[in-house]
Amino acid sequence: MSDATSPSAPAAPSSGRVVVGVDGSEGSLAALRWAVEEARARGCPVHAVIGWSYHPTWGYSTVGNMYPAPSAVLPSAWEPIMSDPPPPEHETEADAEAGVRNVADAMVTTVLEEDEQAGRTPVKVATDALEGHAAQVLLDAVTPADVLVVGSRGHGGVTGALLGSVTQHLVNHARCPVVVIPHGR
Repeated sequence: MSDATSPSAPAAPSSGRVVVGVDGSEGSLAALRWAVEEARARGCPVHAVIGWSYHPTWGYSTVGNMYPAPSAVLPSAWEPIMSDPPPPEHETEADAEAGVRNVADAMVTTVLEEDEQAGRTPVKVATDALEGHAAQVLLDAVTPADVLVVGSRGHGGVTGALLGSVTQHLVNHARCPVVVIPHGR
């Protein structure tokens, strides 16, 4: 048997990537762990993507359009409808983006450190914080040669739902295979 077909030989590098949606939730951390392991088996890189939106009139930005993140300056005449105080005046759209990027970077660092401590072969991981609705950002990030990995639910919506709205949209519209990591795995 040649090395290429031997079960112990690493897989030939794939032409695609493993793209994984992250949002800071436990579900997306599990998806990232799975994505890194899959990329290791395929011999390809991981692209961790976090989608976010900037809404200065709302008083905060959102990760995946659901999770509060650093916010923008509100007018001094702002009268809060709710009891939450306005955000700190030093926060800008750039600060909001940096905060969102920090979420993705921290998740990647956690997984790569776990791999290093376990003595696993390193995997190349790139991160992107892209402005836009999480589902559309992820759809735009993949090619037909990629595989897309997401958690079954992120930070938003209905807790009892089997799939979150972003995951459901991706399953229905992605132009590549989609792997959904069940909640709690």
